[in-house]
Amino acid sequence: MSEGWYRDQGIDIVDTDRGGKVTYHGPGQLVGYPIVRVDDVVAYVRLLERVLVAALAGEGVSAHARPQDGPDYTGVWVEDRKIASIGVHLARGVTTHGFAVNVDNDLEPFEWIVPCGLAGVRMTSLAAEATPGRTRCFRRRAAWELAQALGRRQRLVSLPRVESASLPVAASVSA
Repeated sequence: MSEGWYRDQGIDIVDTDRGGKVTYHGPGQLVGYPIVRVDDVVAYVRLLERVLVAALAGEGVSAHARPQDGPDYTGVWVEDRKIASIGVHLARGVTTHGFAVNVDNDLEPFEWIVPCGLAGVRMTSLAAEATPGRTRCFRRRAAWELAQALGRRQRLVSLPRVESASLPVAASVSA
């Protein structure tokens, strides 16, 4: 599809410096961009896969990574359907970008691209795979799993708290 066609659908095309080919980010996804120092980017990507597999297992979804299939299959899968994409960039040993888990989002936009450059890949979501009523708060579960894997404390900040914390800064900048 042309860039104009995507724009007509309400989708912006953004070039990034992260790994991976093409993905879609939209409402209902959990997008996590951990900013951490990393010595081995491949080991870090595998850690992210393990974290997301564990978080999904906590929601009753049996998922797995596919490192044996090569770097094009990076991410997390439920059977042959992809539920999470991972794309990481390293600058001076610090990560940018990260992962996107389809939680409760419209999967149709994935039909308009070749997800991760893999023709024929079907995407899925936590909502489609989990037992109804079984899921709790995937955002918190994923954050806790990541903090544990990195040997860190979990810190979740609500949007109202971020907004209230940024008001004095915004006021001083605009004054």
